[in-house]
Amino acid sequence: MDLIKLSYKDDVTSQHQPNITARVEFFFHYWKFALTNQRANFDIFFLKSHRTIIEKLLLQIEGNFRYAKPRFVFFFQNDSLFNKKNFIVKNIQQRNVKRAIGKLRAYCRLSNSGWTASSPEKIVRTIKTIDSWLDTEYSTLLVREVIAVLEKDEPVDNDVIASLKQMANCLIVELLHKGFGVNYIKNIPDALHDYRNFPYERMRGEFDSDNEYDTYKKDIFLNLTLKNQIEGIINLLNRPQRTFNVLFKVYNINWAMEPKIILGVEFYNPKTHPKILHKLDTHFFEETFVFDVEKDENPSQCNAIVKVVGTQEEQVSLKGFYQARHSLAILNKEIDANGEIYIRNCFISNANLDILWGSSDALHRGVVRVDSLEDYQIENIKFINNLNPNDQQDKKIINLLSVVTASASKSSYAPEKLWMALEAAFGSEDAIKELTKSLLKLYLKHNFMYEWKVFLINTLNDNKPFASNEDNYSLSQSEVVAYNRLVASY
Repeated sequence: MDLIKLSYKDDVTSQHQPNITARVEFFFHYWKFALTNQRANFDIFFLKSHRTIIEKLLLQIEGNFRYAKPRFVFFFQNDSLFNKKNFIVKNIQQRNVKRAIGKLRAYCRLSNSGWTASSPEKIVRTIKTIDSWLDTEYSTLLVREVIAVLEKDEPVDNDVIASLKQMANCLIVELLHKGFGVNYIKNIPDALHDYRNFPYERMRGEFDSDNEYDTYKKDIFLNLTLKNQIEGIINLLNRPQRTFNVLFKVYNINWAMEPKIILGVEFYNPKTHPKILHKLDTHFFEETFVFDVEKDENPSQCNAIVKVVGTQEEQVSLKGFYQARHSLAILNKEIDANGEIYIRNCFISNANLDILWGSSDALHRGVVRVDSLEDYQIENIKFINNLNPNDQQDKKIINLLSVVTASASKSSYAPEKLWMALEAAFGSEDAIKELTKSLLKLYLKHNFMYEWKVFLINTLNDNKPFASNEDNYSLSQSEVVAYNRLVASY
């Protein structure tokens, strides 16, 4: 995990500002750490913010009002995010929003009988007042408060750390809500320091030429202040949503008929009924998922195309994949086929269908090259080969391994099969719970804790000051070995 090194100077005196540099570095380093692969897979939905709390309250009231009060109190009253001293709550100017928050506090104080007698419709209206504010004023206020904390020329203490972590979580949730993908959001701290990738307020389409747009970017970037950098996040949140067409190659089906639409997804043969008819000069790929239609021997014989509204390609392709996969499952059932699509075999086009873009990886299904096996892999295979399929206990283990391996694939995930296999192997629900807790501890030990150690050593070690001539913090090989030993000792 690379963590960027920064150095902020006073605009007037050009003197280095170590306190501000430390604050900004911690904010960006925590941001990237919060979205490392391990943590994103483990608890991305535990990034709490004012929005996630409001969504949880709505879910409780609309789904289970009669028994919702304990959870309502837990989510709203017992969390600091809606405390009167919270950095956002105390700066809200809209009276109707302040009143709505006050009403929710009053609902938390109701007795059980008072709660049951109250109107869920009124509570929902109160919550939606806050929800509407979240969609309009919230992000601007949030960014303003982030800037105020980062620009304060005072040492970093525990209160500052807690505030910056909370603010980073809130901004990440807003970007997720807007539709940006995890990988894109993770790299925003780098983009805010990169002339090419900075989220400028104006887009390429507003200029007559690339040169004109490039001049605009250089002028803006050369004069960026810390305030302008953080406001770049607002530019992302204010981006309008656009319509994209997402195309997938469907394997195992030769579509020899007219196109057919199933739940908004159109299945067609790209050779006989092409969609991309008027190509721009920048058009690079073919919708048959080849470079050259005439030379390639394995063009797609069936595509799935779906319209998706979004802001960013990673999110658009993922939404398109889920919708196309659902429609393909229905098609497979109806025609008794085994059509398959893969998230990587995907191109994106604009609303006019005059250009395709994506990665050349989309042209082929991924092939895993195996040159050698690691020692632990050899040991795992040796263990599996020693299992006896005729032994009752070994048979349970083999079955469990098979189901767990299949469940690791999102396309074949079947939680009920996994649960039945676990029950058969361990005999009781309590045993499964104990196993789950043990596995969770192992996961935290070997992934989560190690990331924390890298994060802390890279940002807080006195021997590695915040400002330096290097671009990134990194651990030496000996430090990596030392920390692996430390993790193993837990």
